Amino acid sequence: MSKVSESRAIGDGLVADMLSGNLDGVLARLHPNIVVHEADSLPFGGDWTGRDGFANLVANLSSYAELDIPEYTIYETAVGMVIVMQVTLTSRASAATLRTRIAEIYRLTDGLVSEIDVYYKDVKAVLELIGEDWSAGR
Repeated sequence: MSKVSESRAIGDGLVADMLSGNLDGVLARLHPNIVVHEADSLPFGGDWTGRDGFANLVANLSSYAELDIPEYTIYETAVGMVIVMQVTLTSRASAATLRTRIAEIYRLTDGLVSEIDVYYKDVKAVLELIGEDWSAGR
C-alpha cells in the first residue's frame, strides 16, 4: 500500500471509529508516543501525549460537548494527511449547537498517527458554546 493510500485508510478509520464511539479502535491507530496539540485558550488546550493522553483529551472534550462529523475531506501528504471536518458541537450544559470547521494536520510514523495539530475555524465560538468566559484569557 502506498503512503498516500495508507494515509486515507487511517484517516477514514479514525473518523469512523470516533463517530461510532470506538475509542479502542482509535487508540490502535495511534503511535504510543502521539502528541496532540490543542489551542491553548480552550479548557482542554495544550499538548496531550501518549495514548492515555489522547483518551484523557477525548474524555475532557466530551465533558463539554458532543461531537458529530457530518462531512470531512482528507488531503494526503507525503508524511501524513490533513483532515478538514465540518463538525457539529452540542453543548452538554445548554444543548446549544455550533456548526463549524476543524482542520487537523496528521503526521504518521511507522503506519501510526504520531502527531495531530488541531485548528478550529472559530475558537471564540467554541468557547462561547461550552460556556467559557472569553475575556478570562485562559
